[in-house]
Amino acid sequence: MPTEPEDVDVPAEIPNTPTEPEEIPTPPPNEMPPPNPPMEDPPVTTPPQKDPQKELPRQDPEIEPDPDHIPLEIQDPAVPHQPPEIIL
Repeated sequence: MPTEPEDVDVPAEIPNTPTEPEEIPTPPPNEMPPPNPPMEDPPVTTPPQKDPQKELPRQDPEIEPDPDHIPLEIQDPAVPHQPPEIIL
C-alpha cells in the first residue's frame, strides 16, 4: 500500500499569496453616496385579545358535578382507564 496517493495533482509552483488582506480604497467623505433612506417599520399587528371569560369554563355552584366523572387523583392506578365507547 503506497504511503502517498499517486493521482493527486501537485502544482509545480505555489502562487505567492499575500499575508495581509488587500485594502479596499474608500472614497473621501464628500464623495460618499447618500445613505439609504430609513426603512419604514412594518405595522405591528397584535394578536387579538382573548376574552378570559370565554377561555375558562365558568364554575357555577348551581351545576352539580358529573357523577360519572372520577378525578385522576382518585382513580386506581391498577385499573386501566378506558375511554367511553363511541357509537357511530
